[in-house]
Amino acid sequence: DTGRVVVSCRPADRDALLALARGHGVPALVAGTVGAGGGRLAISTGRATYTWSAPELRTAYFEAIPLRMRAVATDRDAGA
Repeated sequence: DTGRVVVSCRPADRDALLALARGHGVPALVAGTVGAGGGRLAISTGRATYTWSAPELRTAYFEAIPLRMRAVATDRDAGA
C-alpha cells in the first residue's frame, strides 16, 4: 500500500529528517519551505507558476466536504 505525506521541520533538521527517511527506505525530497502565516503557496512547473493565498487554501480545505454534501443534496432534491 502506498501513500503520501507532507512533513514539516525546522531548516536545521532537514538533513537529519532526510537521512531518517533514507534509513527506512522511504523516498523523500524537499518540496519547499514554510513561510509566515497568511503567506502564499507557489507551485512552479515547466510552463507556469500557480499561486494561492493561505486563506484561499484554508477555505478550500475546510469547505470541500460541506460543498460536496450540498451538491449531493441538490442532486437528490432534483431527482438525480
